[in-house]
Amino acid sequence: MSDWHDDELERLQEALRPLRYEPRRAELEARLTPRVPVRVVAWRRYAIAAAVLLTVGASAAAYLYQRSPGWAIASTDGEVRLNWSSRLTRVLRPGGQLETASGRARLQVGNIGELTIGQNSRIRLVESSSYQQLVSLEHGEIRASIVAPPRQFQVLTPAAKAVDLGCAYTLNVDMDGNGHLEVTMGWVSFEDRGRQSFIPVGAACRTRKGLGPGTPYYLDAAPGLISALEQVDFSVQPAARLAARKSLLPLARRRDALTLWHLLARGTEEERAMTVDRLIALAPLPTGVTREALLRLEPGALQRLWDGMNLGPGAWWKLWGFTPPPAPVVRR
Repeated sequence: MSDWHDDELERLQEALRPLRYEPRRAELEARLTPRVPVRVVAWRRYAIAAAVLLTVGASAAAYLYQRSPGWAIASTDGEVRLNWSSRLTRVLRPGGQLETASGRARLQVGNIGELTIGQNSRIRLVESSSYQQLVSLEHGEIRASIVAPPRQFQVLTPAAKAVDLGCAYTLNVDMDGNGHLEVTMGWVSFEDRGRQSFIPVGAACRTRKGLGPGTPYYLDAAPGLISALEQVDFSVQPAARLAARKSLLPLARRRDALTLWHLLARGTEEERAMTVDRLIALAPLPTGVTREALLRLEPGALQRLWDGMNLGPGAWWKLWGFTPPPAPVVRR
């Protein structure tokens, strides 16, 4: 009896075996995991691809931008305003503007030198090429240190253009556009509409908007001479200009022949005559140069007088294929 019951129990268990409980983990996990629509998955893939392309594109653009013509921004200190591209690449390109408030900036001028921009200044890079480096100084102060062939580096201001002749100098421009330039090495030519002033190391020159560059003078000249030049160069009153010239001529030293040479072509015939006489009193005229030739502003006489002043740059300029013009253009 017992064996029969055991056999029946086994047959019943075997019949019920397909119906026994078994855990369905995969099915449960699938039910518990939220389904992500196919469209969302595709959107995420597109977004990731777009981000990668954007990153690669930005990196390539930055690389090309840095290798394109422009001035590298070597350093900034304090508040300096730049456009977004210059901030990104640390390169100021033609058309780009840099403005300092309480800050300062230092730029590499191609491979020929550097430019330091002082506080409260605004510059704009006009051109940067292997032939020409041209920047505009609207207002403020810059310090340039350049080693390059003459005229390759130039600075535009509202009142004149500073043309580098291989030098270092400081240039200030006020909010009215008037400027003042001091040379610490080499020479600079201050130019405007045919009027030129040649400024050597240790000398300075002022310029006024609408009038152009004044007369260069050595920084150690008599204070009275420097003060009188303000009237000689920029006064609108002929009588004031004449009186100022009469006051400065006796103060001129032989070294101040630089100033008197520039004054020859700036003024009336009477003013020119008194200037020539002061030059003759300071030193004999070079061989072949006469008083009458200087009064007529003969180019050859003016050139020989310049060479005879032993200022030093004549031969150096000629090595670069550049010589100073005979004299500034008379504009009165």
